[in-house]
Amino acid sequence: MTSPGPFEGVFSGNVHGDKGSQAPIALKLTHRNEDVEGSLTIGEGLYVHGGRCGGANIPSSEQCFSVKTQPGKPNQVSTQFIVTVSKLKIGLNLESILSDDGNVITSHISIDLPWICGRDPVLKGTLYRNE
Repeated sequence: MTSPGPFEGVFSGNVHGDKGSQAPIALKLTHRNEDVEGSLTIGEGLYVHGGRCGGANIPSSEQCFSVKTQPGKPNQVSTQFIVTVSKLKIGLNLESILSDDGNVITSHISIDLPWICGRDPVLKGTLYRNE
């Protein structure tokens, strides 16, 4: 049996958007070898401004995922999600780094908007291991 990796556990915190907005975020993870599986839950309250395409409140959602840690970087994962906002499919790119002590995940979520919008917003979050 393989022992759990450093991403194993439940982490929660806040993700910060535009205009001072924020929403609760939680990750529930299992980590075996280089495989990390889990779910990402984002609560209500997050506002994102998409340049010329305007702004929107992001609905609460939950996404499941399965990723591998980065080669030579067992404390780093990245994945992509697709969410639907106002009938438009939007790509989310999640990059997460686990602290050396294994208790804090720093995440950056870049939002891949159509080029016409002029900017791809970046959301930042800090999550803490729940005991």
